Amino acid sequence: MRGVTQLTLFPMQEEEFPRADICPRDTRKWNAFMRFHKSHPEVYDFFCNAAVQARMKGYSKIGARLLIERVRWECYIERKRENYKINNNNFPFYARIFVLNHPEYDGFFEFRKLKE
Repeated sequence: MRGVTQLTLFPMQEEEFPRADICPRDTRKWNAFMRFHKSHPEVYDFFCNAAVQARMKGYSKIGARLLIERVRWECYIERKRENYKINNNNFPFYARIFVLNHPEYDGFFEFRKLKE
């Protein structure tokens, strides 16, 4: 899957999301996530690449938390970007948005109900 790093977070307008049920956006956590994403869009690119790599290695299911830990490693250790921290509240949104952008990955993550 080439070109994953060139993706934007939203290929469509937010209000056009077909699956708003899995990605509620009127919450404090969503707003904090969006502020973080606007400041650090490369995190989503790293997340996408990690998910694609996991699928290419043969995984049919994986935890979003595991991928975020991989992203943290990439950001902090490999690229020495220690000027920000990735909040644990963000990984469910990255996984949900990834599946919305890549429907062929439906079922790759297990989604639980988001808590406010």
